[in-house]
Amino acid sequence: MLASQAPSVPRDATPEIAADKPPPQPWKFWGTIFWSVAMAATFIVVATMWLLALATWIYPHPQGTADSFGALLRSHQGPALAGFAVAAACTFGVLTLAVRLSGVGMRAYLGLVAPRPRDLGAGLAGLLAIYVAFWLASYLAGHPPLRYVADLYREARADGALLILLFGVVVAAPCAEELLIRGFLYGGWAASRLGPTGAIALTSLVWTFLHTQYDWLILTELFCIGLLLGWIRRRSGSTIASMMLHAVQNAWAIAYFAALDAMGLIPGS
Repeated sequence: MLASQAPSVPRDATPEIAADKPPPQPWKFWGTIFWSVAMAATFIVVATMWLLALATWIYPHPQGTADSFGALLRSHQGPALAGFAVAAACTFGVLTLAVRLSGVGMRAYLGLVAPRPRDLGAGLAGLLAIYVAFWLASYLAGHPPLRYVADLYREARADGALLILLFGVVVAAPCAEELLIRGFLYGGWAASRLGPTGAIALTSLVWTFLHTQYDWLILTELFCIGLLLGWIRRRSGSTIASMMLHAVQNAWAIAYFAALDAMGLIPGS
């Protein structure tokens, strides 16, 4: 008599292995908005708390007016800038958390890849075309040069803070804004139903809204530049490309208005 054996189990009767998990994806539309609001709130709360603590430390009984607070910031630029740096670092921490929780790598999500020379060339050509078109529009409309940038340059030069201004405008602002707008916002919205084209338009609108200190003509120009930067982001897949073009745009603005100011062409100069 043969020894009893356990019945063999056919291969197709083995339990199925769980299907692979879907690949990580960006936060789409509403998730991107949620995290963006969280970043903005973090920056505002941290910066406000720092500046209030600074004001209380220097003046235990401050006057509480906007002019006195502005004078305080101008007379203590180092501690004030440190507060903004701390707020920016905390905001970047929220951004990093959002990207990590999505499961997508930082480089892929934010487009932190080296740009191609031809993409930078296309961006520079686009900036030049926008500059010429809006210069002509401003000239034909009799639109006077804005004093905002010239006044910013003039005050920084008078306070001995010109290098700080240039670093903030040409380096810090382009890196921070592009990381958030053409990096995080575009990455999430382009993966939603908006698609890349809708994401380019919406991020350009958001970017323009952040610069409401300008009038309608400059805001229109900024919206067009935002469309260009978004197109370069899509074309190249690189937020570093949009950072570099943004830096060129800001450097040109400072140089242009400083030259107009030096020639006495800025009203009130």
